[in-house]
Amino acid sequence: MADKFKVDVAINVYGKPYQTALSILSLLKYSKKYINKIYINIEKKQPEDFDETILKELPIDIPVIFYTPKLHLGYGGGIREKPIIYSFLCKFDFFRHSIRYQYAWEKSSAKYLFIMHNDMVFHKDIIGNYLASIDDKIAVGTVGQCWNCPAYEKYCDSEKYLKFRPSNSQLIEMYHGWHANRAVIKGLVSEKGINWPLPECRLNEMAALFNLEIAKRITMPKGKVVPFGTFALDTGTLWFQQISLLGYEVRHNAFSNYATHGLFNITRSGNGSLGDKKLYDEEEAQAKEMIDNVAY
Repeated sequence: MADKFKVDVAINVYGKPYQTALSILSLLKYSKKYINKIYINIEKKQPEDFDETILKELPIDIPVIFYTPKLHLGYGGGIREKPIIYSFLCKFDFFRHSIRYQYAWEKSSAKYLFIMHNDMVFHKDIIGNYLASIDDKIAVGTVGQCWNCPAYEKYCDSEKYLKFRPSNSQLIEMYHGWHANRAVIKGLVSEKGINWPLPECRLNEMAALFNLEIAKRITMPKGKVVPFGTFALDTGTLWFQQISLLGYEVRHNAFSNYATHGLFNITRSGNGSLGDKKLYDEEEAQAKEMIDNVAY
């Protein structure tokens, strides 16, 4: 495999050590030949009883780099509340590297970076398929949270996000009475707002591949685009908005073709069990049992 096709992997870990292990092992089962290094970001704050030795003792034969940031930002950071302060803090490594995925983003010397959640179960070669479809685009993965968007199906979908560009007035009208109104609550739907990309447009970070040769030069600290892990309405929404307005395109290729997110959660939600210890333990037990059947 030529070096230009080598891919580094970035995974952020908040709890779920056995689900994390299963995510990594199932990825390696199908896509190992493309992978150069794995960066595992262990959040500074962890749920009770979290045991990182489960990850450090994984029987894998490729380099794994563990990193614990100086700050625990979680979904925070203040980009919406205090954007000027946020941008200023992003000048400093200790803050910027505390944003999810950013340490791997900056330290990787590979052409491509694959970002993934720690509760994925892969059943096909996602990295090989993403490499085959990324072409000259900045990234590839599942585009849009279309289930939250009033434009979905009638006007737009993941394949049409580049073309459907309503006026602010049209966007306001579409959101009138719409059940998923978090974008309205956050002030993103207004006459003075940005009408495109739509508020719920983003590259879903559950599993996505980035061309770092393109993305690094326009993303902080080299460029002005906020780090991909910045949370504003959702992870990656502001990054997606900013790169889109600069003219960069993301290729849609749904990760659901190759993997399942939140396999053990009844709602398929990555966060659903973090506030429910009984459910959390049940999910971890199921993942531990499945690990025994994953041979790569």
